[in-house]
Amino acid sequence: MPVLNKKIEASTIVEVIVALLIGMLVLAMAMAIVVKTGKNYNATHRTRALLFMKNRLYQLKDNPVIHNDTIIVNGFMVYEKISEVDGKKGVLKVYQKAMTPEGRLLIEKKHIINLIPEHEESE
Repeated sequence: MPVLNKKIEASTIVEVIVALLIGMLVLAMAMAIVVKTGKNYNATHRTRALLFMKNRLYQLKDNPVIHNDTIIVNGFMVYEKISEVDGKKGVLKVYQKAMTPEGRLLIEKKHIINLIPEHEESE
């Protein structure tokens, strides 16, 4: 009768726990990178939207038009509502809201634009 002298090698519980801890650390680092990248992505879109909205304000000062409009720009949408301030001719209320295509709010701004030059106001 042959005797089986074969040794079976197995991992100890300590080795398994150490391997799990290393795996969890690697996963936690990867998740931190993903979260940080997502925040940078939103910050980039928010900055681009803010610059676009400021540019639109300069355009409105040169060519004031009362309207409600949604402007689609690369990577975001800007809703713009422009109306006259009650009882004040030449003064506009501007409401701008930038959103991602998924509908998440990036930035929201309200402005008052005075179209009457200062020297005409005092007369």
